[in-house]
Amino acid sequence: MQEVVDRIDGVMAQAAKSLQEAFAIYWPTYGNTGAHERNLSLHVACAFMNSGFAVFGEGHTEGRARQRYDVLACSQDRTLFVAAEFKLLWKDTKATEMKSDIERLREFKPVVRSAAAAEGAARVGLVGAFSEEDDRHKQLCERNVRGGRVAIRELLEALPDQVRWRTKPLCNHGWHPDRRGRLHLVYAVFPLHDDNV
Repeated sequence: MQEVVDRIDGVMAQAAKSLQEAFAIYWPTYGNTGAHERNLSLHVACAFMNSGFAVFGEGHTEGRARQRYDVLACSQDRTLFVAAEFKLLWKDTKATEMKSDIERLREFKPVVRSAAAAEGAARVGLVGAFSEEDDRHKQLCERNVRGGRVAIRELLEALPDQVRWRTKPLCNHGWHPDRRGRLHLVYAVFPLHDDNV
């Protein structure tokens, strides 16, 4: 699993760099709103493409046309499938939604047109968010399951203990340019089903 996590960490580092460069040029929203989650899924998708993956938006799981994921990435040799969901982690209800996303991601199975297409392939989930440097961000990155916000504790508990949340700083302000703090990309990579990744 560590080799897969390292590979995806490289993709996420590319996405963070791309976002940093974009935010330095232009801030895409007006007023007291953050950069929407679609910006995150767009840059992550481009980073996967630049890393040689086939990438799809709003892809399905096998047998369920109504089960969609923000980004699906498939390695060229079809040995690795990544299903990803993204949010803006700016209030506790978003942490609860991310926990639900993890549960949905666990159900991901590649759409198989030919039985050999995904046989034996590794499947991983990627859940990520824009997060300000606040108590939610700190609790998540420190993996604090004993104190802090209940919604963040529940999000942490939704993944195995060995899964770590990673963070990449994006810009020197919060949800909008007039706000103090820093905006970060936070994410976790985890195996799906009982795959031996």
